[in-house]
Amino acid sequence: MKRKWVKTLRLDDIWRVEDWDNNTVHILGKNIQVRLKRLYPDYDNADIHGYDLYDVVENFGCIGTNIDPELPLTPVEEFDDYMVQLYDWADANDLWVQTVA
Repeated sequence: MKRKWVKTLRLDDIWRVEDWDNNTVHILGKNIQVRLKRLYPDYDNADIHGYDLYDVVENFGCIGTNIDPELPLTPVEEFDDYMVQLYDWADANDLWVQTVA
């Protein structure tokens, strides 16, 4: 059975992985955060299938501000972790994350 996606998060216009590094990946995170907020205006109430979209959205806005000495991640590592969270939430909630045209 073919999967039916309910919504699409378009990132293909900003998804050029080679353009992002530890000094700039926070800009990509902010862009994703803005797009998620636009797509899900009630994102703070979108806790569906056990995945809390609020945390995912807010995390993208905090890339590069990790001060936890127990978990010293680079901004790119933070971004990668948040993308895993986003993909998990997206899969559980029929959201297609489009990174290529």
